[in-house]
Amino acid sequence: MVGNRDVVDAYWRLKTNMDSGMFGAVQRASVAALSGSQECVREMCKTYQRRRDLLVEALRTIGMHVEPPKGTIYLWAPVPDGYTSASFTEQVLGQAAVVVTPGPPMAPA
Repeated sequence: MVGNRDVVDAYWRLKTNMDSGMFGAVQRASVAALSGSQECVREMCKTYQRRRDLLVEALRTIGMHVEPPKGTIYLWAPVPDGYTSASFTEQVLGQAAVVVTPGPPMAPA
């Protein structure tokens, strides 16, 4: 754009606010999703809680000390002695055909 410096500056301020955000249709869909019934969210939370509780119970049954997460779908569990998180992941996949993700322990916040 070429023109009066003040007009060009105003144009860029306007343009930045008009086309640098999330696509408008996605914003409107987000408003509709958040303004509508949240029953599907409650059902999803119940499903995740049930899965979490089953996993925590199963791991505790085999002697692993785990705490149920309070705000995430991820469960961090210690790996048995003699394993790294990566080698234990391979062991679980090979023996139980279950995919788990390796990772270092998280420090409490």
